[in-house]
Amino acid sequence: MNKNDNILLTSNHLAVGYQERRKQIPILENVNISLNRGKLVCLMGQNGIGKSTLLRTLSGVQPPLAGEVSIAGKNIHQLSRIDRARRISLVLTERLNAGNLTVEDVVVMGRYPFVGLDIRLSDLDSQIINQAIDQVGVKDLLDQNVHKLSDGQIQKVMIARALAQDGDIIILDEPTAHLDLNNRVIIMRLLKSLAKDTNKLILMATHELDLALQTADSLLLVQQDGVLTEGIPEDLVLDGTLDRVFDLKGYDLKTGKYQHETGSMGAVQLIGEGYVYLWTKNALERTGYMVKKEAVTKITIDSSQDKLTWKISTQNKQEEVVDSVLNLIQTL
Repeated sequence: MNKNDNILLTSNHLAVGYQERRKQIPILENVNISLNRGKLVCLMGQNGIGKSTLLRTLSGVQPPLAGEVSIAGKNIHQLSRIDRARRISLVLTERLNAGNLTVEDVVVMGRYPFVGLDIRLSDLDSQIINQAIDQVGVKDLLDQNVHKLSDGQIQKVMIARALAQDGDIIILDEPTAHLDLNNRVIIMRLLKSLAKDTNKLILMATHELDLALQTADSLLLVQQDGVLTEGIPEDLVLDGTLDRVFDLKGYDLKTGKYQHETGSMGAVQLIGEGYVYLWTKNALERTGYMVKKEAVTKITIDSSQDKLTWKISTQNKQEEVVDSVLNLIQTL
Protein backbone atom coordinates (compact mmCIF):
# COMPACT_ATOMS: atom_id res chain seq x y z
CA MET A 1 0.00 0.00 0.00
CA ASN A 2 1.24 3.48 -0.86
CA LYS A 3 2.03 5.59 2.22
CA ASN A 4 -0.34 8.31 0.99
CA ASP A 5 -3.22 5.84 0.91
CA ASN A 6 -3.42 6.09 4.71
CA ILE A 7 -3.77 9.89 4.72
CA LEU A 8 -7.39 10.65 5.51
CA LEU A 9 -7.83 14.22 6.78
CA THR A 10 -5.79 17.12 5.45
CA SER A 11 -5.85 20.90 5.62
CA ASN A 12 -4.11 23.27 3.25
CA HIS A 13 -3.26 26.83 4.37
CA LEU A 14 -6.33 26.71 6.59
CA ALA A 15 -7.40 29.79 8.55
CA VAL A 16 -10.06 29.40 11.24
CA GLY A 17 -11.92 32.04 13.21
CA TYR A 18 -15.05 34.17 13.04
CA GLN A 19 -16.78 36.61 10.75
CA GLU A 20 -18.20 39.69 12.42
CA ARG A 21 -20.17 41.74 9.92
CA ARG A 22 -17.67 42.31 7.13
CA LYS A 23 -14.58 41.74 9.26
CA GLN A 24 -12.76 38.45 9.61
CA ILE A 25 -11.28 37.59 13.02
CA PRO A 26 -8.74 34.78 12.55
CA ILE A 27 -7.72 32.63 15.50
CA LEU A 28 -5.40 30.15 13.79
CA GLU A 29 -3.83 30.62 10.37
CA ASN A 30 -1.79 28.60 7.89
CA VAL A 31 -2.81 25.26 9.42
CA ASN A 32 -1.39 22.40 7.35
CA ILE A 33 -1.96 18.89 8.65
CA SER A 34 -2.08 15.35 7.26
CA LEU A 35 -3.70 12.79 9.56
CA ASN A 36 -3.78 9.04 8.94
CA ARG A 37 -6.51 6.49 9.41
CA GLY A 38 -6.10 4.04 12.30
CA LYS A 39 -4.57 6.69 14.57
CA LEU A 40 -5.54 8.44 17.81
CA VAL A 41 -4.52 12.09 17.50
CA CYS A 42 -4.75 14.51 20.46
CA LEU A 43 -5.16 18.25 19.85
CA MET A 44 -3.68 20.22 22.73
CA GLY A 45 -2.91 23.77 23.75
CA GLN A 46 -3.69 26.48 26.28
CA ASN A 47 -7.30 27.43 27.05
CA GLY A 48 -8.81 29.83 24.52
CA ILE A 49 -6.16 29.12 21.89
CA GLY A 50 -8.72 27.98 19.28
CA LYS A 51 -8.89 24.18 19.62
CA SER A 52 -12.70 23.93 19.53
CA THR A 53 -12.90 26.35 16.59
CA LEU A 54 -10.35 24.26 14.71
CA LEU A 55 -12.31 21.04 15.39
CA ARG A 56 -15.57 22.62 14.20
CA THR A 57 -13.84 23.78 11.02
CA LEU A 58 -12.19 20.42 10.37
CA SER A 59 -15.55 18.69 10.80
CA GLY A 60 -17.31 21.04 8.41
CA VAL A 61 -19.62 22.56 11.03
CA GLN A 62 -17.94 25.97 10.69
CA PRO A 63 -16.64 27.37 7.38
CA PRO A 64 -12.95 28.30 7.14
CA LEU A 65 -11.83 31.89 6.71
CA ALA A 66 -9.31 30.69 4.12
CA GLY A 67 -7.79 27.49 2.79
CA GLU A 68 -9.51 24.13 2.67
CA VAL A 69 -10.13 20.87 4.50
CA SER A 70 -10.17 17.60 2.57
CA ILE A 71 -11.25 14.05 3.36
CA ALA A 72 -9.47 11.46 1.23
CA GLY A 73 -8.68 14.22 -1.26
CA LYS A 74 -12.23 15.68 -1.44
CA ASN A 75 -12.90 19.23 -0.26
CA ILE A 76 -15.20 18.90 2.74
CA HIS A 77 -17.23 21.98 1.84
CA GLN A 78 -18.01 20.58 -1.60
CA LEU A 79 -19.77 17.66 0.10
CA SER A 80 -23.42 17.78 1.07
CA ARG A 81 -24.35 17.76 4.76
CA ILE A 82 -25.46 14.13 4.43
CA ASP A 83 -22.18 13.12 2.81
CA ARG A 84 -20.22 14.89 5.55
CA ALA A 85 -22.30 13.15 8.22
CA ARG A 86 -21.55 9.81 6.59
CA ARG A 87 -17.83 10.49 6.73
CA ILE A 88 -17.37 12.36 10.05
CA SER A 89 -18.86 11.65 13.48
CA LEU A 90 -18.73 14.58 15.90
CA VAL A 91 -18.91 14.28 19.71
CA LEU A 92 -19.09 17.63 21.54
CA THR A 93 -18.69 18.48 25.23
CA GLU A 94 -22.25 19.70 25.77
CA ARG A 95 -24.31 17.31 27.88
CA LEU A 96 -26.89 15.54 25.72
CA ASN A 97 -30.45 16.81 26.16
CA ALA A 98 -32.10 13.51 25.35
CA GLY A 99 -35.38 13.84 27.24
CA ASN A 100 -36.75 10.35 27.83
CA LEU A 101 -34.68 8.70 25.11
CA THR A 102 -33.08 5.40 26.03
CA VAL A 103 -29.46 4.51 25.37
CA GLU A 104 -30.57 2.35 22.44
CA ASP A 105 -32.51 5.28 20.95
CA VAL A 106 -29.41 7.49 21.09
CA VAL A 107 -27.11 4.91 19.51
CA VAL A 108 -29.64 4.28 16.71
CA MET A 109 -29.54 8.03 15.97
CA GLY A 110 -26.09 7.42 14.56
CA ARG A 111 -27.69 5.77 11.52
CA TYR A 112 -29.84 8.83 10.63
CA PRO A 113 -27.54 9.93 7.74
CA PHE A 114 -28.14 6.54 6.12
CA VAL A 115 -31.78 5.68 6.85
CA GLY A 116 -33.61 9.01 6.58
CA LEU A 117 -36.43 10.27 8.77
CA ASP A 118 -38.54 7.11 8.51
CA ILE A 119 -35.77 5.23 10.38
CA ARG A 120 -36.25 1.89 8.68
CA LEU A 121 -33.23 -0.10 9.73
CA SER A 122 -31.85 -2.66 7.34
CA ASP A 123 -30.06 -5.79 8.51
CA LEU A 124 -26.77 -3.98 7.83
CA ASP A 125 -27.87 -0.99 9.93
CA SER A 126 -28.75 -3.29 12.83
CA GLN A 127 -25.44 -5.09 12.48
CA ILE A 128 -23.47 -1.84 12.63
CA ILE A 129 -25.48 -0.63 15.64
CA ASN A 130 -24.97 -3.89 17.55
CA GLN A 131 -21.28 -3.87 16.74
CA ALA A 132 -20.93 -0.31 18.09
CA ILE A 133 -22.77 -1.29 21.26
CA ASP A 134 -20.46 -4.27 21.78
CA GLN A 135 -17.28 -2.32 20.99
CA VAL A 136 -18.02 0.36 23.59
CA GLY A 137 -19.58 -2.01 26.13
CA VAL A 138 -22.97 -0.38 26.77
CA LYS A 139 -25.17 -3.41 26.14
CA ASP A 140 -26.31 -3.53 29.76
CA LEU A 141 -27.47 0.11 29.53
CA LEU A 142 -29.67 -0.11 26.43
CA ASP A 143 -33.04 0.18 28.22
CA GLN A 144 -31.98 2.95 30.59
CA ASN A 145 -32.99 6.58 30.11
CA VAL A 146 -29.97 8.67 29.15
CA HIS A 147 -30.74 11.42 31.66
CA LYS A 148 -30.23 8.92 34.50
CA LEU A 149 -26.71 7.96 33.45
CA SER A 150 -23.42 9.13 34.93
CA ASP A 151 -21.13 11.42 32.92
CA GLY A 152 -18.81 8.51 32.15
CA GLN A 153 -21.68 6.35 30.91
CA ILE A 154 -23.05 9.16 28.75
CA GLN A 155 -19.66 9.68 27.14
CA LYS A 156 -19.49 5.99 26.25
CA VAL A 157 -23.00 6.17 24.77
CA MET A 158 -22.02 9.15 22.62
CA ILE A 159 -18.97 7.27 21.37
CA ALA A 160 -21.22 4.31 20.55
CA ARG A 161 -23.49 6.64 18.55
CA ALA A 162 -20.44 7.98 16.70
CA LEU A 163 -19.37 4.43 15.86
CA ALA A 164 -22.88 3.59 14.65
CA GLN A 165 -22.56 6.56 12.30
CA ASP A 166 -19.65 4.55 10.86
CA GLY A 167 -17.68 7.39 9.30
CA ASP A 168 -13.97 7.13 8.69
CA ILE A 169 -13.33 9.99 11.12
CA ILE A 170 -14.47 10.56 14.71
CA ILE A 171 -13.84 14.03 16.14
CA LEU A 172 -14.31 14.64 19.87
CA ASP A 173 -14.06 17.87 21.86
CA GLU A 174 -12.82 17.22 25.41
CA PRO A 175 -14.40 13.74 25.79
CA THR A 176 -12.91 13.31 29.27
CA ALA A 177 -14.02 16.68 30.65
CA HIS A 178 -15.84 16.39 34.01
CA LEU A 179 -14.96 12.68 34.35
CA ASP A 180 -13.22 11.13 37.35
CA LEU A 181 -9.77 9.60 36.95
CA ASN A 182 -11.01 6.05 36.40
CA ASN A 183 -13.42 7.09 33.65
CA ARG A 184 -10.80 9.32 32.01
CA VAL A 185 -8.47 6.34 31.73
CA ILE A 186 -11.30 4.10 30.46
CA ILE A 187 -12.31 6.56 27.73
CA MET A 188 -8.72 7.15 26.58
CA ARG A 189 -8.01 3.41 26.41
CA LEU A 190 -11.28 2.86 24.57
CA LEU A 191 -10.50 5.52 21.94
CA LYS A 192 -6.98 4.16 21.48
CA SER A 193 -8.23 0.61 20.88
CA LEU A 194 -11.07 1.78 18.62
CA ALA A 195 -8.66 3.69 16.36
CA LYS A 196 -6.54 0.59 15.96
CA ASP A 197 -9.35 -1.98 15.70
CA THR A 198 -11.64 -0.02 13.35
CA ASN A 199 -8.91 1.71 11.29
CA LYS A 200 -10.68 5.03 11.82
CA LEU A 201 -9.00 8.36 12.46
CA ILE A 202 -9.92 9.57 15.95
CA LEU A 203 -9.11 13.23 16.58
CA MET A 204 -9.78 14.66 20.02
CA ALA A 205 -9.10 17.87 21.88
CA THR A 206 -7.94 17.22 25.43
CA HIS A 207 -6.18 18.70 28.44
CA GLU A 208 -5.14 15.26 29.72
CA LEU A 209 -1.41 15.73 29.16
CA ASP A 210 -0.27 12.65 31.07
CA LEU A 211 -2.79 10.35 29.39
CA ALA A 212 -2.18 11.84 25.94
CA LEU A 213 1.55 11.25 26.27
CA GLN A 214 0.91 7.58 27.03
CA THR A 215 -1.88 6.80 24.54
CA ALA A 216 -1.82 9.16 21.54
CA ASP A 217 -0.22 8.10 18.28
CA SER A 218 0.49 11.75 17.54
CA LEU A 219 -0.15 15.21 18.95
CA LEU A 220 -1.28 18.45 17.37
CA LEU A 221 0.08 21.25 19.53
CA VAL A 222 -1.18 24.80 19.19
CA GLN A 223 1.59 27.13 20.33
CA GLN A 224 1.09 30.56 21.86
CA ASP A 225 1.88 32.29 18.55
CA GLY A 226 -0.80 30.26 16.78
CA VAL A 227 1.66 27.92 15.06
CA LEU A 228 0.41 24.33 14.99
CA THR A 229 3.01 21.57 15.33
CA GLU A 230 2.35 17.90 14.58
CA GLY A 231 4.45 14.98 15.80
CA ILE A 232 4.65 11.90 18.01
CA PRO A 233 4.64 12.58 21.78
CA GLU A 234 8.25 11.50 22.35
CA ASP A 235 9.71 13.84 19.72
CA LEU A 236 7.66 16.77 21.00
CA VAL A 237 8.89 16.14 24.54
CA LEU A 238 12.53 15.79 23.55
CA ASP A 239 12.67 18.86 21.29
CA GLY A 240 11.06 21.06 23.95
CA THR A 241 7.86 21.86 22.02
CA LEU A 242 5.55 20.56 24.76
CA ASP A 243 7.31 22.59 27.40
CA ARG A 244 6.99 25.74 25.27
CA VAL A 245 3.30 25.15 24.61
CA PHE A 246 2.29 24.65 28.23
CA ASP A 247 5.03 26.67 29.95
CA LEU A 248 5.20 23.90 32.54
CA LYS A 249 6.25 24.80 36.05
CA GLY A 250 7.61 21.97 38.18
CA TYR A 251 6.51 19.14 35.86
CA ASP A 252 9.31 17.03 34.39
CA LEU A 253 8.21 15.91 30.92
CA LYS A 254 11.12 13.52 30.60
CA THR A 255 9.92 11.48 33.58
CA GLY A 256 6.24 12.45 33.48
CA LYS A 257 6.41 13.50 37.16
CA TYR A 258 5.91 16.64 39.17
CA GLN A 259 9.23 17.97 40.43
CA HIS A 260 9.21 18.23 44.21
CA GLU A 261 11.34 20.80 46.02
CA THR A 262 13.52 18.28 47.82
CA GLY A 263 16.25 18.67 50.41
CA SER A 264 14.60 20.87 53.02
CA MET A 265 14.21 17.86 55.36
CA GLY A 266 17.66 16.43 54.68
CA ALA A 267 18.96 13.47 52.66
CA VAL A 268 18.20 9.76 52.97
CA GLN A 269 19.46 6.65 51.24
CA LEU A 270 16.75 4.33 49.91
CA ILE A 271 17.38 0.65 49.16
CA GLY A 272 14.72 -1.40 47.39
CA GLU A 273 13.21 -2.09 44.00
CA GLY A 274 10.04 -2.15 41.94
CA TYR A 275 6.88 -0.13 42.50
CA VAL A 276 7.35 -0.08 46.29
CA TYR A 277 10.66 1.72 45.83
CA LEU A 278 9.10 4.23 43.40
CA TRP A 279 6.17 5.08 45.67
CA THR A 280 8.38 5.29 48.75
CA LYS A 281 10.73 7.63 46.89
CA ASN A 282 7.76 9.72 45.79
CA ALA A 283 6.54 10.08 49.38
CA LEU A 284 10.01 11.00 50.65
CA GLU A 285 10.55 13.64 47.96
CA ARG A 286 7.03 15.01 48.36
CA THR A 287 7.71 15.45 52.07
CA GLY A 288 10.99 17.28 51.41
CA TYR A 289 13.65 14.58 51.65
CA MET A 290 16.37 14.17 49.04
CA VAL A 291 17.12 10.56 48.06
CA LYS A 292 20.91 10.17 47.73
CA LYS A 293 23.14 7.08 47.66
CA GLU A 294 25.72 8.51 50.09
CA ALA A 295 23.23 9.75 52.72
CA VAL A 296 23.88 8.74 56.32
CA THR A 297 20.27 7.78 57.07
CA LYS A 298 19.46 4.53 55.27
CA ILE A 299 15.99 3.13 54.57
CA THR A 300 15.76 -0.50 53.48
CA ILE A 301 12.55 -1.89 52.02
CA ASP A 302 11.84 -5.50 52.95
CA SER A 303 9.25 -7.27 50.80
CA SER A 304 10.43 -10.80 51.49
CA GLN A 305 7.59 -11.53 53.92
CA ASP A 306 3.84 -11.27 53.45
CA LYS A 307 3.88 -7.80 54.94
CA LEU A 308 5.98 -4.87 53.70
CA THR A 309 8.33 -3.21 56.17
CA TRP A 310 10.78 -0.30 56.05
CA LYS A 311 13.95 -0.43 58.21
CA ILE A 312 15.49 2.89 59.22
CA SER A 313 19.20 2.89 60.07
CA THR A 314 21.28 5.87 61.25
CA GLN A 315 24.68 6.31 62.88
CA ASN A 316 23.41 7.56 66.21
CA LYS A 317 20.09 5.72 66.61
CA GLN A 318 18.99 2.14 67.01
CA GLU A 319 17.40 0.56 63.94
CA GLU A 320 13.64 1.05 63.70
CA VAL A 321 11.18 -0.97 61.63
CA VAL A 322 7.86 0.47 60.45
CA ASP A 323 5.00 -1.10 58.55
CA SER A 324 3.72 1.77 56.37
CA VAL A 325 5.00 4.75 54.41
CA LEU A 326 3.09 7.07 56.74
CA ASN A 327 4.88 5.63 59.79
CA LEU A 328 8.17 5.91 57.90
CA ILE A 329 7.66 9.64 57.31
CA GLN A 330 6.54 10.23 60.88
CA THR A 331 9.50 8.29 62.31
CA LEU A 332 12.02 10.20 60.22
